[in-house]
Amino acid sequence: MKYPTHIVAVGTLVQNKQSQFLLVKTEWRGWEMPGGQVEKGEDITSALNRETLEEAGIDIEIERLAAIYSSINEPSKVILDFISEYKDGDIQKRDNEILDARWFSKEEILSIIQSDPIKYRVQWLLENQNKIRHASYTKNPFKILSEILL
Repeated sequence: MKYPTHIVAVGTLVQNKQSQFLLVKTEWRGWEMPGGQVEKGEDITSALNRETLEEAGIDIEIERLAAIYSSINEPSKVILDFISEYKDGDIQKRDNEILDARWFSKEEILSIIQSDPIKYRVQWLLENQNKIRHASYTKNPFKILSEILL
């Protein structure tokens, strides 16, 4: 029997006490939330803390799960997005894949993100609903296939 293979990934929108939000810049996607793949033997929240520390040099306090996505392009991904608060540390990129890391105001954050799937995900997190969104989408072209609120 062949088992299904999906990448499990996490992301978080981190807010500081000045109501600014953290974004990191990559060469291939531009500005996005910190996050990445959950490694073998790693739990989801540990992966989120590790990725944020590696990409931006800060510690976070995870507040809540806000969205679950199915990106059905190859390779298929299940993505869990969280809302987090800044806990400690000074922004400094520690990962070679990250070109920059900065705090942005709520007003400027959506205009700086160029990737449609990332903009779609961040917009939901900025609305800070008390519901969890599940959506399925394709990336090229970006198209929402389904969306429900839980």
